[in-house]
Amino acid sequence: MYAPYSPKILFASGAIFMLANCEPRTPAAAGEARLAQPEAVPAADSAPLPAPRPLVAVREVPLTEGFSLRLKGGKQVDGFCVYEALQIRKDGRLLWTDTADEYEFNEPFYPLLLPNTARRYDLLVEVNRRPGMSHGRVFRIRDGKVAGREDVPVFVAPAGNQDQDPALEYAGYWSFFETWDEQQQPLTSYNPLVFYEQTSRGLQLDSALTRQVNQRIYGQYHGFRFRQDLPQPVSIVGRLDDEVARVKRRAGR
Repeated sequence: MYAPYSPKILFASGAIFMLANCEPRTPAAAGEARLAQPEAVPAADSAPLPAPRPLVAVREVPLTEGFSLRLKGGKQVDGFCVYEALQIRKDGRLLWTDTADEYEFNEPFYPLLLPNTARRYDLLVEVNRRPGMSHGRVFRIRDGKVAGREDVPVFVAPAGNQDQDPALEYAGYWSFFETWDEQQQPLTSYNPLVFYEQTSRGLQLDSALTRQVNQRIYGQYHGFRFRQDLPQPVSIVGRLDDEVARVKRRAGR
């Protein structure tokens, strides 16, 4: 029988990240465009929270470099705010519309706008996949157009120097852990910690660092994708916790 499992240091209470009125926070003025840190939940004996304001039809999220996001159809899902439509705009001009997926802004450093070279940007947002684990989506914006998109894990920390080169890296993993018993041995899936490097060509998979770290976790490298067909001893979850803690320390969290 499968049982969901999340490494202890990667678990975040929905109450902490919930935005009660589904209103995205304003990104930081300098550096990466991101949402402000969420406010702490008051203690039970403190003054009660005000009633949430009604959902509005449209929300605007201003970013840097003239970009903005327009979100439509806000709703609550399992205590989290998600939106049924996303528009990407540049200087007021519509670049992209997506109504096929639901988007959320509950993590403190999404959305991210990463400038690469002139007129080239990577925009990262979070796609809702509840009750499973959400994932990130990179929109490749080139010369004023969305030239492509790629799904990546939701990152566990802001960018940090995770190896010896000068570039900064992000890291994340694909899925919640599930455990099951096989011949009285608790097992889980191959769920690699994947690293992406911020380069002049955009956000790119750092295959060398991904291989190195997952060899430490799993004993050998089985690729950068989640694989349920490669059962692993549950003890690897503790090693993954250690690696994620290292990523967060190097990112200053």
